[in-house]
Amino acid sequence: MSLYEEIDNKIKQAMRDKQTVVLNVLRMLKNNINEQVKEGAELSDNLVQQIIAKEAKKRKEAIKIYQDASESERASQEEGELAILNEYLPKQLGENEIREVVKNVIKQVNATEISQLGLVMSKVKTELQNSADMSVVSQIVKEELSS
Repeated sequence: MSLYEEIDNKIKQAMRDKQTVVLNVLRMLKNNINEQVKEGAELSDNLVQQIIAKEAKKRKEAIKIYQDASESERASQEEGELAILNEYLPKQLGENEIREVVKNVIKQVNATEISQLGLVMSKVKTELQNSADMSVVSQIVKEELSS
């Protein structure tokens, strides 16, 4: 079963169970996926994961903003939505695992300077796909190229 079908089935289940938060998050997700497909993207698990990762990133940023503004109720609402989205993302790699991948890519492309950041990042991104937060990856790449 594809990830899109899994989300669709979960929407139906959330309607039966009257889980409004889950239902709203998954409907928003399905709408975003359908919008991308209408624009010409091919429906695949990778596309779905990219959209989920983008939405999860939005939630993380919103959580930080709400916490900085002392809006704990809104922050906890965003955290709940983030937890729902995280169910559909692959397991996120830890910093040590990311660092190993970055070191291997740096060796493969013989990168020695920070000016080669873009080259290293593009290779790392294709290798990691949606299994790591790219802001963390970027920071690790900068550290490795600077040392």
